[in-house]
Amino acid sequence: MKPDVTISIPAYNDKHSLVALLNEVKTLNLSEKFKLTILIIDDGSSDGTFVRLQNYVIKDIPIQFVRNQQNKGFGDSFKKAFTLPTSKWVFFISGDHQFPANNLFAMASLMDDYDLIIGKRNKRSDNLYRRLNSKMYNLVISLLARKKITDVNSIVLFKSEILKNLNLKSTSAFINAEFILKALEKNYKFIEVPIIHQSRKHGRGSGGKWSVIKKVIKDVIKYMFS
Repeated sequence: MKPDVTISIPAYNDKHSLVALLNEVKTLNLSEKFKLTILIIDDGSSDGTFVRLQNYVIKDIPIQFVRNQQNKGFGDSFKKAFTLPTSKWVFFISGDHQFPANNLFAMASLMDDYDLIIGKRNKRSDNLYRRLNSKMYNLVISLLARKKITDVNSIVLFKSEILKNLNLKSTSAFINAEFILKALEKNYKFIEVPIIHQSRKHGRGSGGKWSVIKKVIKDVIKYMFS
């Protein structure tokens, strides 16, 4: 029986990147190995993402859209990407196409032994500023987890049942880390697996903005004292 997987994609102004990602899913014929659904969370994009993709078709793979009329930020769209899928497994992947879809194959090979499979970018295609920020952030998360977490803001393949036992409260990009930290608190089995990362070809990322980082810091402090 094919594994039941939702490819869950939060996106903001990622029209061109999403088309490239979906074209890749189509080319890889992922539906031959997985029972797939694609869920796209459009967080109030202003670049015509919804108009461009609402009629996109991949044979044998239903595509569902959830659209925020206004941009609500990382926390809202990521939380929906985590919690809305009804499949047994969820493959959380960003809409910027920095993570090729074929990473799913390597991660899915560990489904029988783990509940939570985290992608680990051994070779990041980011600038030095983003790499340094990430290194410091992952150190903080590792201290909170009391376990080494190499790449908390990466792609994740996980059993959807995990979310039944968690209460995610973050409203910032910390929600990725909150999800992983709380899953580890519940003793779900996890592993990090090397994945492919590539540079962004379209649009501009906002994860390194100070306005985003400030919100993350606030949520980290709330988590520490909750």
